[in-house]
Amino acid sequence: LPDSSDLEKLFIATLESGKDDAKKLRNLFDAISSVTPSVKVVVHGTCINAGKVTAAAAAATYWGPDGRLNTSTRLSGQQTSPRTELLAVILVLQRAPTFKSLEIHMRSQYAIRSAVYYAANNDACGWRNTNGDLSKVIVSLIKGRTISRRKMLPQTRTWRHCTRLVTSLYVDQQDLVVACKNN
Repeated sequence: LPDSSDLEKLFIATLESGKDDAKKLRNLFDAISSVTPSVKVVVHGTCINAGKVTAAAAAATYWGPDGRLNTSTRLSGQQTSPRTELLAVILVLQRAPTFKSLEIHMRSQYAIRSAVYYAANNDACGWRNTNGDLSKVIVSLIKGRTISRRKMLPQTRTWRHCTRLVTSLYVDQQDLVVACKNN
C-alpha cells in the first residue's frame, strides 16, 4: 500500500493493529531485563458528581501503613472515574522504584485493559481513543522500566486502606482539600 500521506500511514497502522495481539504487545513494550521480588501497591480513583459542574475526581496509591510513597491527588480536566483510575496507575509508575518489579492491585478492569491489553491497538491508532492521553503516558512510563512490570491484578485485601485514602479527600464544590495525604 502507498504510504505517502498521513491518512495512508494511519490506515496502514490501523490494518497492522489487527494482527496477533501478543506480537503487538511484544513490539510495543521492550524486553524485560530481569525480575526481582515484587513491590506491591494498591491504587484507586473515584469521581463524585460525574458529568456535573460540581464534579470532583481524585486518585490515590497505597504502598502500606505509613508508606512514604502513599499519595493522593486531584484530577485536572475532564472529571470521570475511568480517568481517575488511569491517573492512579500513572501515580504508581511515577513513584515506583524502577529497579524493582511492580505488582499493582486495583478494582478497575478498564484501567488494567487500557494499560496492558489495549495499548498496542491504541498506539497503532495514534492514541485517538477515549483517555488516550493518559494511556499514552502509562505506556511510556511502563516502557521506561527495565524490570518485570506488567503485573496488574484485580482488588485485594488491602483495598480498604486505599479506599480510605481516597475518601479522606474532602470535596468542596470549588476545591478539593487533601485532609489526610499520607495516611
